[in-house]
Amino acid sequence: MEATRRAEPDDVAAVRRCVEDAYAMYMPRLGFPPAPMGVDYEVLQGRGELFVISDPPVGTITLTMKGPDLWINNLAVRPERQGQGLGRALIAFAEAEASARKATSLRLYTNELMTENVAFYLAFGFREIGRRVEGPYRRVVMERDAPPRRI
Repeated sequence: MEATRRAEPDDVAAVRRCVEDAYAMYMPRLGFPPAPMGVDYEVLQGRGELFVISDPPVGTITLTMKGPDLWINNLAVRPERQGQGLGRALIAFAEAEASARKATSLRLYTNELMTENVAFYLAFGFREIGRRVEGPYRRVVMERDAPPRRI
């Protein structure tokens, strides 16, 4: 399987293209760009919160500690590479990071109209813990217990 690594400044343009291509299918359904399309990936890369899989990047994940929880703020895989296990590999990477950071849980949210994403996360052991409206976004908040830290 391809390696996941911290994104470098030269990766940001590829990350932006990956996100735009991965989320484009949702624009007609939502009626506006999904939240990940408006993110400043240069800032996330500078904070060390942006990770990529493969070289050149074909998938990305953004991880942020908020209190005791590690949040997956975005996970995207290029459309032509979806179904090849890259999303699962990025989640496995997030699990390892949660363990290393001693996080209590992994959390994320997705738009309730992105039913494929909701089903994807449920299949990987996340459970819905709430819903909320933030501006135009109808968020489904999901959580999964962090794996125990390995010694």
